[in-house]
Amino acid sequence: MKKLLLTVLILILAFSTIGAVLASVNTLKVGDTTSFWSGRAGITFVDSRFSGTVTVTRKSTDKYDGSGAPEFAQKLLDVRLVDRSQNKVKYVIGPVYVYYKVTDKEMKAYDNEGLGIWYFDSWKNVWTKCETFVVGNGNNGHELGCRIRVFGLYGLGK
Repeated sequence: MKKLLLTVLILILAFSTIGAVLASVNTLKVGDTTSFWSGRAGITFVDSRFSGTVTVTRKSTDKYDGSGAPEFAQKLLDVRLVDRSQNKVKYVIGPVYVYYKVTDKEMKAYDNEGLGIWYFDSWKNVWTKCETFVVGNGNNGHELGCRIRVFGLYGLGK
C-alpha cells in the first residue's frame, strides 16, 4: 500500500511540474512592449494599453474540436488577461500579436498547404483562421504571427 501511495505521489508531482513548465503568469504595465511565451508560442504587446496579469498556457488539442477545427501542428495557446481590479479582459486594444515558433516542415506547410493560426470562438463553438504572416527574416528560426482582437484560445493548424 505504501508503494502505491508513493507512486501516486511521485506521478502527481511529476505532472504538476510538467504543467508548470507549460504555463507562465506575467505582469504587464501600460506602455510596455514585451513578449510572454510558453514553449514555442507566445504573445507580444506593443506599447500596451493594459495593466494587469497575463497568463499564457499551452493546452492539448484533443478537447477542442469545434466546428471547422483544423488539424493542429502544435499544442494550443491559451492567452488570458486580468486587469489590476481582477476583471477578465476579453477584447484587445492596440497592437497585440500571437506567435508560434515553427520548424522547417511547418514553414513549408505554411508556404504550400495553408498552415496558419486559428482562433476558437467559444460562443459559436467554431474555429476561425487569423490572418497569418511570417515574423522576422528567418535568421533565428521561423515564426508565424497574427494580430489578435480577442484574448482566448489559439492554435497552429491547417
